[in-house]
Amino acid sequence: MALGLAVMAAGAAPLARLGAVPTTDDPRYHTMSETYRHVADEQLICGAQMHVDVSDRDSAVRALCVINPGLPPLSALSASSPYWLGADTGHASRRSMIWPRRPTCGPRSTN
Repeated sequence: MALGLAVMAAGAAPLARLGAVPTTDDPRYHTMSETYRHVADEQLICGAQMHVDVSDRDSAVRALCVINPGLPPLSALSASSPYWLGADTGHASRRSMIWPRRPTCGPRSTN
C-alpha cells in the first residue's frame, strides 16, 4: 500500500440481463453507447486500464521484455466467469470474448 495500490476484482456479471443499461452521465460514455450500439449493450463488463508512456522505442522494447513474463498471470487475474446470461459459454472467460469486439480496444501504439 506504500504506492497507493490495491487488488481489485473485475470481470463480467455472470447473471447479467440484456436491456437498457444506464450510461454514466459523461459525454464520452454517451458517445461510446451511440457509436457501438449493440456491442455497448452487451458489454456489461468492468475492468482496469493501464497506460504506459515511454520516451522512445528502445525503452519501450526493454520495458516490454521485463513486463512480458507477467502478462499471462495478469490476463488470468482479469478473466471472469465463463457464464453469460446464466449459461456456460464454453469459454474460460466471457469477458475476454466480449472486450475485443470494440475496434478501439486492445494494445496499440500511438506513435
